[in-house]
Parts: sequence; structure tokens; C-alpha cells
Amino acid sequence: MAFDETEFIFESIPFEEALNFFKGKVPMTETQFYKLTEEAKIRAFTVADMASLDALKDIQDSLIKAIETGQGLGDWKKSMKDVLSQWDISGWRAETIYRTNLQTSYQVGRYEQMTDLDVLEMRPYWMYVAVMDPHTRPTHAAMNGRVFAADDPIWDHWYPPNDFN
Repeated sequence: MAFDETEFIFESIPFEEALNFFKGKVPMTETQFYKLTEEAKIRAFTVADMASLDALKDIQDSLIKAIETGQGLGDWKKSMKDVLSQWDISGWRAETIYRTNLQTSYQVGRYEQMTDLDVLEMRPYWMYVAVMDPHTRPTHAAMNGRVFAADDPIWDHWYPPNDFN
């Protein structure tokens, strides 16, 4: 059975940590974004080639709703049809916007959960799990199944999401 990417849903119940992280982002244009320090960029919300703060806010609000409700990609694109067409955002670009932002938010939430001291005490080792589909990069496939201590510096580079599409 083929994977239907239009119905891809990250979680049916949102992580509170993911939602809080995403709600705390500040919409800004690429020009504004590139002037920020690396630390400040974590709290910024931007979309490549998007100069309208109103459009950025519309997109951010719609992604917050997607996280809150577990809205899948197909439903999100339908709900954003007018905004996406107004700003000439193609299907593949909309998918990248959706996946990048939701994956990052969920992984920040997951990281906060996994680094809770009680959780770390029970689970001091983490395993890297790659998607292992035909698009998986060789370096990611080589990491699949490898286990490292939670405090190993490898996670500074390899904690997901690492690379997109």
C-alpha cells in the first residue's frame, strides 16, 4: 500500500511543548531574519521569499491550528488555499513549509520531554531511527539503529529534524 503524503499527520494529540515553542515564534521577513544572531533565529518565524508580515502571520496561525488539532497536510493545504494562491506558493513549497515547521516544533517538544530529569534517569540512551524509505540519505541510513548516551555530543548534530526533504 502506497503512503499517501496528503494525509500525513504528525500527531493526533499535540505536545504542549511543541505548541508553546511554535506560538512563541515571531513572524519576520527574510531580510529581518538574516540580521538576527543564531540564538535569536530560533525564536523567529519566516518563510523564504515571503516579504509580507500579514501573510507570514496567516501562515503561522494556520500552522498553530494544525499543531493544536493534528491537522494533516492535505487538510491544511485546503484550508490555506486562498492564502497559498494569493502568495503564489506551489504545492511542493506549501508541503515544505508545513513539514519543516511542524517537524521542528514536534522535535523541540519531544526533546524537552526526553531531557526531563526523571525521563533521562529511566532512559539515559537514545537510538537514532531513520525513515529508511527510498529517499533516505546514505549517511542517515548508516546512523539507523545506532545508540548513544543522551548526553553524547553526537546529538548536537544528529538530533532530529536534521535535514529536510
